[in-house]
Amino acid sequence: MNPQDLPYAALLKRRPTQARSAQRVEAILDAAAELLRDREPEQIMVRDLASQASVPTGTIYQFFADRDTVLQALALRFLAAMPDVLDSVLDEPTDWPRMLDAVVDAYATMFRQHPAIRRLWLSGKLDAATRHVERETDARIAVRLGAAVQELAQTSAGEASQWRALVALIDGLLRHAFTDDATGDEQALAEAKRAARAYAGDVLGTR
Repeated sequence: MNPQDLPYAALLKRRPTQARSAQRVEAILDAAAELLRDREPEQIMVRDLASQASVPTGTIYQFFADRDTVLQALALRFLAAMPDVLDSVLDEPTDWPRMLDAVVDAYATMFRQHPAIRRLWLSGKLDAATRHVERETDARIAVRLGAAVQELAQTSAGEASQWRALVALIDGLLRHAFTDDATGDEQALAEAKRAARAYAGDVLGTR
């Protein structure tokens, strides 16, 4: 990937120009993700990142201003992957209710596979710039999801603001499901599916 195309490029003090440097940056982010499996963001120190990534502390400071910048970069890397999670399930279901169920399941799986997402999103540590990227990402996902629902329902019903609300609904209920359960509370996830189907049904006029 071109260094200019990295989702977190704007956060870097120095952008990697060689493959080895790019690998070190990714290793630092991987280290942060691994440490977040069982630690809160504020419990992670730069020396912990260096040890986990097997790089000198100075290497981290070559690319990042501090620990928090590393965590924001990790969050941006996760955000960049979220539209692909949606795309991975859009062609599978034969009707829109099953598709919405699959969407909830796919993002729940992402949360389970990457505990760092749960730590970052529930910690309140994401800064304003990262939150802005999150909103932009949600808007793109809403466009794709809305178009897919309309196609399966064979209708043009629904406005952009309503599909954004659907994404916000799913996002909020996913966070609720993972707040006290690292694997995702099954009842809460079932309610997320039910609520998503009910809201979409209202938008489509099928209820």
